[in-house]
Amino acid sequence: MKKLFLIRHCEANQFEENTADHEKKLNDNGLEDAQKLNEWFTKNDIKLDTIYSSSAIRTTETANLVFNKYIDKIKTKDSLYLCSKTEIIKLLKGLDEKILDVALIGHEPSTSECLKYLI
Repeated sequence: MKKLFLIRHCEANQFEENTADHEKKLNDNGLEDAQKLNEWFTKNDIKLDTIYSSSAIRTTETANLVFNKYIDKIKTKDSLYLCSKTEIIKLLKGLDEKILDVALIGHEPSTSECLKYLI
């Protein structure tokens, strides 16, 4: 059975002057939450075949902190930055059949729209 973990990036600095949206970083709460997610994935012995992340700084930071044991499996995709659910579904449908356990770190509302579509 395939497993999919859809994750919205952890909390980021929303109102940084002179910072483009793509360049926004995690704030202290986001860093703490990423550590908690890391502990949860470790405690539950979750194994992943691949991890996809939007190219935004806040999503790549989330991916690297949550999945620090799987750095070599993290794939950054520009197409996931503020995309629609259609882009996520297209990516998932195109996965090799051997890939069973996937995590995807993205943005709202595409993450929740994808979840609604899948269920």
